[in-house]
Amino acid sequence: MRDKCAREIYDTEITYINSLETLLNVYANPMRDKKMISKEDSAKLFSNIEIILQFSREQVARELQLRMSIWSDKQCIGDIFKRLAPFLRLYKAYCDNYETALATLEQLSQKKSFSSFLKAAADVCKGFSCSYYLIMPVQRVPRYQLLLRELLGKTPETHPDFKGLSEAMKEITEKATEVNHSLAKAEKARAMGELMSMGNFEGMDDIIEPHRLLIRHGPATAKASDGTLCKYILLFNDLCVFASETQSGKKKKETQYSIREKIYLNTAWLSEYSEEYYKIKTPEIPNIFIEKKTQADHDWYHLIQKQIKEWLTTPSITKRPDEHTINEKLLITDVVDERYTSYTFSKDKSSYIGNWSG
Repeated sequence: MRDKCAREIYDTEITYINSLETLLNVYANPMRDKKMISKEDSAKLFSNIEIILQFSREQVARELQLRMSIWSDKQCIGDIFKRLAPFLRLYKAYCDNYETALATLEQLSQKKSFSSFLKAAADVCKGFSCSYYLIMPVQRVPRYQLLLRELLGKTPETHPDFKGLSEAMKEITEKATEVNHSLAKAEKARAMGELMSMGNFEGMDDIIEPHRLLIRHGPATAKASDGTLCKYILLFNDLCVFASETQSGKKKKETQYSIREKIYLNTAWLSEYSEEYYKIKTPEIPNIFIEKKTQADHDWYHLIQKQIKEWLTTPSITKRPDEHTINEKLLITDVVDERYTSYTFSKDKSSYIGNWSG
């Protein structure tokens, strides 16, 4: 059974290499040769794909081929992946750029000549589009993880490959986590861009920051500190925004919103208030009451609470220059679900100390 798993690892690597070569030969190189795209767009679209292909062909596949050519029951391949795992950071760079690549492809496809080229190229590739090939490097590291896990499951602890595979699995899993994190971050950045392009939120210009990512946005009912009824929540990695509906012009088909309250998560307390409401507050902003009539309302509560904890425990938190900061001692303790709505300021008013409830 081990030989079958090892063969699958090698065979899928060859298939993967062939696909990357197709991406370059049928899509990338003709685009460049015919000057259909600029150097800048080429970098956005294909990132470091040539380097990844070279690594896969000259390192991974070559090493695997040598082992497969002298395969035996005692043969090892775990050491190959353990040695090559650090180089998988190449994939993180690609994944960081992946959403940009898709956006660039979509933008270029608006040109009729470029769209016609893509259609003709897809016909050459038996219907497989450019985006079909672009996603392959994104999928490769998680695929390594799955394939090695399967091989490890077929490897007895007494086998000479067991230790190497176990160590390789640990490193590959770390790289797969980094890749997934990059994709999640890129997706949140893309969602932020889409939100900005909607153009129906008055006051959004003040919210854009390089570090800020959109976690979720959607309808909800809350009462702002001045009594204004808010009908929409936008949750970012460091900020929770409450918006109220405004009067729409006759020509505007979509509901328009105006930003009413901005709650910075590192100074926010969120708690139960009554059977009808949750309560969120900061030292600067009095209570904001969030209705809890539906499951969606409960979901908002738990998601905001979760994001508060994540933001407070994120290393190198980016804060506003004038923002109150949590006492550092709180950041190194175990984080639990709620905070008491009581706090004391430091003498210089630069920070305050709050307590986590058990």
